[in-house]
Amino acid sequence: MTGSVIGGACAVSTESEDKKVLMGQVRNNQFKELGSWADPVAFSLELVNCDTKISQQVGMIFTGVLDGKDPLVFHAGEGPEAAKGVGIGIFDSSGSLIVPETKAQHLTLLQNGTVTVPLMAKYRATDRIVEGGDASAVVYFSLYYP
Repeated sequence: MTGSVIGGACAVSTESEDKKVLMGQVRNNQFKELGSWADPVAFSLELVNCDTKISQQVGMIFTGVLDGKDPLVFHAGEGPEAAKGVGIGIFDSSGSLIVPETKAQHLTLLQNGTVTVPLMAKYRATDRIVEGGDASAVVYFSLYYP
């Protein structure tokens, strides 16, 4: 049995607890220069049982292994088949980068019941040369209420 007791205004839906975002394939020549971004991949996280008597807004903090060359993105790729020179950034619904391990500037307004939080992920060149390979990452999120 798994579960938790929460003290916040919302719970995370079971579908969003272990959400897999399919980033697809990106050609390494799409990255024209250091710091360039690939096209965004939209995804969302669902919050359930929200109660606006507890809080009117929610924010998110994303954590994980940061890229060693670019602390604005998460490290992408593991093992000998890993891509090189690329990381993953997460963006809020307004298109602003959410800096890892920092409270997101954009807050989501809550309503009673279920709330869907739209987000985007993008690959970013963290080196002048991007080499192909696995570019997966594990990123965790937590909620905060201002």
